[in-house]
Amino acid sequence: MVVAGKQNTKQGSVAVWSGVASVILAISSPSVVAQEVSKALTADEREAVEVIEVSGVRGSLESALNTKRAASSIVDAIDAKDIGALPALDLGEALQVIPGVQVNREGERRTSDINLRGLPGSFVKTTANGQSFATPSRSASAVGSPNPFGSFDASVFDGVTVIKSPTAAHQEGGIAGIVDKKLQRALSKKDGRFLVTAGARYEDLNDSYDQEYKFQASKHLIEDVLAVAFKIGYSDQNFRRDSVLFARKEILNGNVYSDYDTWFADQVAAGNVEPNAVVKASSTMQQLSEQSDGDRMSFTGNIEWQATDELKVGLDLLYTQRDLKDGNFQQVSSEVRNRGANTWYQQQIVPTAGEVPFLTGYNDVDNDDGTTERVPVYALSRVTLENATYVPANRVFGFFEEAKGAFLNFDYVSDDWSLDGIFSTSESENEYNQTGFDFRLQGNKSQNIDPTGITTVIDTGRGNMNNMFMSVDGWDTINYDQPFKAGNPLNLNVGDVSDPRKLDFYVLGRFDNPKRDMDSAELNFHHALDLSIFDDAFALTTVHVGGRFSTETLENNDFSPASGFINHEAIGSHFLTDQIQTETDNAWFNGEIKNALNSQTGWLTLDTEYVSGLLQEGMDEKDTEGFYRLPTGFFGRTERNTDNVLDRWETNFEAEEEITAAYVMTDFYGEVGSIVYNGNVGVRYVDTDITIDGNAQEFYDGNQYRVLPTEFNKSYDHWLPSFNISFELAEDLILRAAASKAIVRPNLRSQTPVLAVNEGEGNVKVDFPKADVDPYEADNYDLSLEWYNTEGSAISVGVFKKNITGLFQQRKICPEPGEQYADQLFQYTGDLDREDFDDGTFNCYQVDEYEQEDGDIVNRTVNANISYNSDDEIEVTGYELAIQQNLSFLPYPWNGFGGVVNYSHVDNETDGEDGLVGISPNSYNVIGYYENDGFSFRLAYNYRDEYSLAGSSNFNGPDQKNVKARGQLDMSASYRIMKGLKIDFRAYNLTDEQRYEYVGENEDNVSRINYDGKTYVASLQYQF
Repeated sequence: MVVAGKQNTKQGSVAVWSGVASVILAISSPSVVAQEVSKALTADEREAVEVIEVSGVRGSLESALNTKRAASSIVDAIDAKDIGALPALDLGEALQVIPGVQVNREGERRTSDINLRGLPGSFVKTTANGQSFATPSRSASAVGSPNPFGSFDASVFDGVTVIKSPTAAHQEGGIAGIVDKKLQRALSKKDGRFLVTAGARYEDLNDSYDQEYKFQASKHLIEDVLAVAFKIGYSDQNFRRDSVLFARKEILNGNVYSDYDTWFADQVAAGNVEPNAVVKASSTMQQLSEQSDGDRMSFTGNIEWQATDELKVGLDLLYTQRDLKDGNFQQVSSEVRNRGANTWYQQQIVPTAGEVPFLTGYNDVDNDDGTTERVPVYALSRVTLENATYVPANRVFGFFEEAKGAFLNFDYVSDDWSLDGIFSTSESENEYNQTGFDFRLQGNKSQNIDPTGITTVIDTGRGNMNNMFMSVDGWDTINYDQPFKAGNPLNLNVGDVSDPRKLDFYVLGRFDNPKRDMDSAELNFHHALDLSIFDDAFALTTVHVGGRFSTETLENNDFSPASGFINHEAIGSHFLTDQIQTETDNAWFNGEIKNALNSQTGWLTLDTEYVSGLLQEGMDEKDTEGFYRLPTGFFGRTERNTDNVLDRWETNFEAEEEITAAYVMTDFYGEVGSIVYNGNVGVRYVDTDITIDGNAQEFYDGNQYRVLPTEFNKSYDHWLPSFNISFELAEDLILRAAASKAIVRPNLRSQTPVLAVNEGEGNVKVDFPKADVDPYEADNYDLSLEWYNTEGSAISVGVFKKNITGLFQQRKICPEPGEQYADQLFQYTGDLDREDFDDGTFNCYQVDEYEQEDGDIVNRTVNANISYNSDDEIEVTGYELAIQQNLSFLPYPWNGFGGVVNYSHVDNETDGEDGLVGISPNSYNVIGYYENDGFSFRLAYNYRDEYSLAGSSNFNGPDQKNVKARGQLDMSASYRIMKGLKIDFRAYNLTDEQRYEYVGENEDNVSRINYDGKTYVASLQYQF
């Protein structure tokens, strides 16, 4: 589309023709406008009138709309020029402008995992120019492997296409859809174009300035024959996230609070709670500050050669690296926790006088007589934790993500047939290094030993940060300068040898380092047909046949550091410091939680570099033969009852996945009356072979075991038909329909090939091999209606349905002799005793008694689980509405306005017990822009409503959480100072939103709040 903007009227005729061009703009096609203006103006007049191609926000949105309209299936797109200009910090945030895309923010900040059409990112296939590549993902989700979009600078791609209804020619593996990142094509680029951007980013919470640089270039070395193009983006990645947690909600009873019965009777009498109520209170308080320091660099390059009129050859390069190895994770926490068997180490949770419980929801409880009782659940906001733990801590929280690939492609075109192929190789690495140090005053298990003496007051403020209150008394009386025992590789911690309050020092964390390699070859043949049936009612136009072979290998490395061989004599009070980052930089939560701990009231931390150096002194002189030293310098944790077997040994393995695929597809078109239709139908066959080299346990010498190499093999194949059709109901009205069968394979990282046994003091956890499962399968159905009402504008509505089967689930077992799995399980646990309950659940115990470290004799519980494909089904249904409208038909200056509104709704139903979590039923984007006279301004508001998260065993607590609805306002603006020179400004999270988790049905029952702050970016861009 071509417009004549507001002109400097040097000549009367110029002014006239400028106005004519503006009128023609609103009613004509781009080519007609250009031709008419060119004919009417003299050469001198053409120099005076600058005819401007719409290339800003409006032009980019129009180009993306053209991609959607021309596609052979249902897609949405982001244009090449827009993807780097969006108010987005990375590729994942850029994608959230697509209907049906939701960005997840519960992980480490700026990982930018996405959901698509009601399904998690693990159900999404990510490609580059249609080709799979080794993704730098660390995810161990059972299904698929979500791409960490935060690892990529969005500006290095030539746009993104989200394919929502695939054809048979598309690679399988994405039930939710395919996110295809577009790489450059040098011969189609403007010759001699260079673009340089330099800028600075200000992180409000971190109070830091970071550098950003971008450079693009394209050059025709031989005009229309040989060309090169590349894009590079670099930025510092220094940012912070602050969090407050009240994660664990403990049920109050006489064991937790000695005067509970009297207190509860008073609450019932006052009408504050119902007689059958359950009352919970926060039993833990944590203040966290996560600092990420590093950089990110992304690069794409292309060289393209038109060897002959028929043959074109190209080479694409893709590289990205995000290095956040220098971050840390400072925290302070205090809690009381039920350690099992109702032993509380003399700990108490005491309600504050006058504090009234508030209702948070209801639980259904099964009674012994078979009836179900609806029990109200209340919570207390303010309580006192008596004899609580006190834990100052810090972690080295390092991330390193890298992916690189090369794609060699060719296209050969003849009169009525063509051939194209691509050969690719890629590799990736993700290194997660969490090495941490804690001092933990935990109390002693014996009720006759002195308690901790720590008194902690928690007031959650019912989620209102102005009303929150945290205090810890007794922390300054702890004596850290006392002898600690020597560590060993079985344990994370070493304890003091004299303080009866049980002061421990922990060396803990995780070193997780998956590495991937992928090679592939693909060949596609296309033959034009002229096979017409019933005149123009139906005709086959093209037949496509293709095949692909790929090999992916995974080297999975996963270890925990331990206290073995550390210099325990160095441990002391000098490890602690009051230099917490929330006081050396901006205040914690920017000072919004006024009654929180600080360095004077109990928040201490540890200098990880200093502590690590002292703990590792003398390690090289010790006899460490047979033990594994991690890259962090500490030794890997080993299992008890082993011959130095590493902890997490079952997740250390190598896997190879070979995929052979072939497809046949035909394009068709026809006419029914005045309605023209076209589409494609085809089928894809895929065969998958998996080989996993792992380690299996072997017992010897009584109850000792070691691991020996073992191999696991698995094969499966699938036929995947697909059908796409579109009807041109009117000149600008298109109806599309699609149906397909899809799969998503198990994540190689989760495919542990052997039975794994992990022993604890009170339980034995047994996981049978997880690799012997088949992919998820889905039947997908789509229908959409698209009205292209004016040039660059459209209104579309779509509905979809996905029926997903083959769900991965686990089942707890406790077999008797002779039953399935019994012999295999008994060699690790010995004989088992089973206790059944009326509600159908059961407990499993070892018959043989076990002596714990403190001398207690117990029968440990056994939690044995097998993985399998269940008969349950997930049904995802949803609809999407998108409106894109520019006002270019209005007179100046109103012609510069425009906007985009899209809305998505999904329903997610599971006929079994385990449904999907992390999905918001509703999400929408509202984008408004103005663009004229070299000035561009865009506001973008993104919203998703509340969703659920599963509980976990980590410090986030076991209860299922709900995440509060959240909206975020971002903006971008630019001004063309002169030809080739532009200034750009962007702002993120202008509404200063937090991410808020709560337990139950009442948002007042806050569990966690994350705060990232605002971010501002200013840059200069020069094109020459």
